[in-house]
Amino acid sequence: MPEGLTGMSAVATATMNDEQRSLFSLVLTAPDPDARRQAAEALAEAGGPHAEMALVAALEDPNKGVRDAAARSLLRIGGPSVARALAPSIASRNIGTRNLASSLLMRLGQVAQAPLLPFVKDPNKDVRKFAIDILGEIMSTEATPWLVEALDDPDPNVVVSSLEAMGKIGDRAAVQPITEIFPRCTFAHTQIVETLGRLGGPRATIFLSELARMDNEHRFLDDVTWYALAEALAVCGNEASLEPLRQRLSRSADTLRRMILHAIVLIAEHSDGHVDLGDWVEDLRRSLAEDPIPVRLSAARALQAFEGEAITSDLARALGHDDDLDLQLFAQLAHRPRTFQALSSVLGEPVAGRREIVLLLGKLAREIMEGYAEGRLVDITAEDVDRASAAVEALWPDADQEVRFFLLETMFRLDGDRAVGFLMSMLSGSDPWFKVHVLELLFDVEDQRVLHIALACLQDEEETVRMTAQAALEARGISLPGFEAVTAN
Repeated sequence: MPEGLTGMSAVATATMNDEQRSLFSLVLTAPDPDARRQAAEALAEAGGPHAEMALVAALEDPNKGVRDAAARSLLRIGGPSVARALAPSIASRNIGTRNLASSLLMRLGQVAQAPLLPFVKDPNKDVRKFAIDILGEIMSTEATPWLVEALDDPDPNVVVSSLEAMGKIGDRAAVQPITEIFPRCTFAHTQIVETLGRLGGPRATIFLSELARMDNEHRFLDDVTWYALAEALAVCGNEASLEPLRQRLSRSADTLRRMILHAIVLIAEHSDGHVDLGDWVEDLRRSLAEDPIPVRLSAARALQAFEGEAITSDLARALGHDDDLDLQLFAQLAHRPRTFQALSSVLGEPVAGRREIVLLLGKLAREIMEGYAEGRLVDITAEDVDRASAAVEALWPDADQEVRFFLLETMFRLDGDRAVGFLMSMLSGSDPWFKVHVLELLFDVEDQRVLHIALACLQDEEETVRMTAQAALEARGISLPGFEAVTAN
């Protein structure tokens, strides 16, 4: 029988019915793991006093199937009684039991708050940290006063866990006590800054801005903490934060420099103030190519204010890395001059966003064809269209089926006659299955010049090709009476 259960059976059996008593005995003592597992599953339905305690005891069963069944049953029962039964298991000497209990308590959510709070003051530092971590994950609304007290814990790991938990919970009542520990907790400077950035609010913003100003004078923060400080001010900073960020930017390099610039861009957007970023265009261009997605997003927005085909090409090269970034870049590129030429040029490079570039080229070509963009795209010449068509055609050999469909759409939008010639030259002497592949891709291409290719394929010697060509024609409402008879002869 698992540890801690030796004195429970006598008390439990007095209040159980026969079914519950049998299940209780089976889950704890049956020699067959399958019998213990089935009993653990059945206890969720049978219920009754002490079912939760028996299932918690089964979390230490040597058989994984039994442990998993007990965990599922505890979640099915749910509620405060399960949380109360589970909470002591975070102090178990078995690390597997501790981890499983923690996972279950997190899934139980808010009902686990009250049972966990006493463990924040447990004599064992590891148990204190465990309890705090779980309270942070469930975003316990009752935990803030307990976590504030834990900021004075003698163990640094407990202090750091408390900071991280308060950042997840989001209670701004913690801001003041967090700022007060900054001078004495040098080991937690980065975590303090990160937490204040997550909590936000006027007090946090004032403290972080003043911290940046003081460090510019006395230089007591390392680059890691400054990176966290810039990241925090990017979220909660205001116009008063700009000057200390500018000063630190002048003596920063590489990743830190770009994070500070990211913060400046975001603060300028939040405050509707005008910040001249002209001196930092090259930094913004590097951010767009190299940094995490949130930084790339702000760099792209900032670069929209600057003209030039080089920047337009940079924006095109940034496509294909993230859906949100792609949406922003599509909107920006669609309104920049000479986007068409830049896209054609970048398409020949080994970039991640070839599919997106092809799509945007096709969109611009359609606007030209339908006269939507007279003022913006009048500078597109026949030579530009030829270069774009050649760049799109060059992608065909290595493209997958999805990309080939977009290639075909764009080819026909750029120059339908050239597209027909390109496809006819590829189909000549090709494998029948390749012809079928091309015809199937052409089903949904809107351009009516597709009919020339389908009609030519009606004469193919392979029946599969002929039938696919007929289906392509019929998809456009063209029926050919007697076709089967003709092709059969």
